[in-house]
Amino acid sequence: MDTSPKSIHVRRIVLPCLLFFFGLLGSVLLWPMSAGALCTSPTMEGNWVNVETGGVLKRIELRFKCCDQVRCPVGQSCVTVCNPDKDSVRVHGPCDSGTCDWGIVVPVYSFMDESAGYQTTRVDAHFQVGNETRRMVIILLGNDQLIVHWSTDYPAGSTQRDFSLIEYFERERCFTLMGRTVCQSWVLRDPFERRLPKIMNK
Repeated sequence: MDTSPKSIHVRRIVLPCLLFFFGLLGSVLLWPMSAGALCTSPTMEGNWVNVETGGVLKRIELRFKCCDQVRCPVGQSCVTVCNPDKDSVRVHGPCDSGTCDWGIVVPVYSFMDESAGYQTTRVDAHFQVGNETRRMVIILLGNDQLIVHWSTDYPAGSTQRDFSLIEYFERERCFTLMGRTVCQSWVLRDPFERRLPKIMNK
């Protein structure tokens, strides 16, 4: 082995560089990598609240699937990572005990509007609450407005009568007040100009 001062100096430079290179390579292989462009959240995504304080439905939460990451563990095949892993609708509305969480369901139908840049502008969802099925059509009216047409479907022989209702929602707004997060809705400026889109009937 060459023990000359010049050789020792070279090893002191080269060895740390090699260690750094292989360490960096390992971290890159283990780190989630982009699988193309990052997901662009649809305008419908987010939390929505009824424009009427006395409205029957209280709150709707919409989430959309996003698969913009790829994880490549060393020595294994790369896998796509989705977060969240599916579209979902969550509703807070009337129950026998008052207002409750209807749970989270996957939409039974979604419509992507080509003229709006292939944005999701309509979502249909079905909820099972007690012995009844509640069917819901959620349509985007604008960046901060939804129209929701929902109806009940009671089983045959029930003494309850089916009904349908149209309600309007606005995007929930949150801000920090004295160190606490406070959320409140905005009032629609012109509630008399609401129109039911033709897209309601598919």
